[in-house]
Amino acid sequence: MDIEVVGSGANEVRPRRGTSSIRDAVAKRRRACRLAFMVTWALAGGAVAEDHEPVLGLDEQSDQDREALVALYHATAGPGWRRQEGWLTAPSMSGWEGVTVADGRVTELRLKNNRLSGSLPQDLGNLTRLRRLELPGNNLVGSIPDALGHLSMLFHLDLRWNSLEGRIPAALAKLPNIGELLLSANRLTGTIPSAFSEASMVRRLDLSHNALSGEIPSEL
Repeated sequence: MDIEVVGSGANEVRPRRGTSSIRDAVAKRRRACRLAFMVTWALAGGAVAEDHEPVLGLDEQSDQDREALVALYHATAGPGWRRQEGWLTAPSMSGWEGVTVADGRVTELRLKNNRLSGSLPQDLGNLTRLRRLELPGNNLVGSIPDALGHLSMLFHLDLRWNSLEGRIPAALAKLPNIGELLLSANRLTGTIPSAFSEASMVRRLDLSHNALSGEIPSEL
């Protein structure tokens, strides 16, 4: 494991625009799925619990991925991105700049040096099939969303050369498939989460050029 432990600047954060049309479509599809589940269960002679949530189908998961990407676009001043081909216009997310899709789900998101400006939305945690998230060299501010700890398939996370602040979420070290975690050249503070000592999959960890304190866990 390669480890370096030792940023600046904040840009304008533009207001987030509404995503009501997409959210309405997702909500409508979820209601339909729930109704289908209830009817099927009732026909089978079962009792329907009021608070039961059916497992999302592939179409719903795809809609959920789309909603997460739209949230990112609006939260990071999408109209001002250097490259934004297809975003919000191409019918398939595979036609959106920097997005890779497999079996209807987003598996990679790469927007390096693309003038993203603002804070990362918690919605990114809904990209549950994401393997690579690369957003280095932008103008991202705020904290690293705790919701990234939900990305159980994530192998590669690169947020270098931004202006991210706050602590490193311990949940990142607990991701079961994380192999490369690159967070250098930000304004991160606090100590290195001890959970990294148990992150057996991590082969590359770069936390250099931040404002971290304390000692490097001996297990590293």
